Amino acid sequence: MDSKKETIKVSIYGTEYQVKANEDYEYIKSIAKYVDNIMLELEKDMDSKSPLKVAVLAALNIADELMRERKEKEELLELTNKEVGKLVEKIERGTQDSEK
Repeated sequence: MDSKKETIKVSIYGTEYQVKANEDYEYIKSIAKYVDNIMLELEKDMDSKSPLKVAVLAALNIADELMRERKEKEELLELTNKEVGKLVEKIERGTQDSEK
């Protein structure tokens, strides 16, 4: 990845933003589109169209999604480690049996 920050123009909820990032142009655009889509979806169910309220609710939704993904990742990692431990034990038992 290039260490030079590039300025990328994105539109979120009808407002243009200049984002400086080391990441790929398409990646930044996809993140902005994701946030924009969430805000637009939330707005449909709200009486108040306050951009601040929509943004805060979008942030809460995205944070919830992130926390759930992290928890799932931790659970999968724990399960994987247990399974690897079982396999290591089997291998060790197998090598001990063949040495006898």
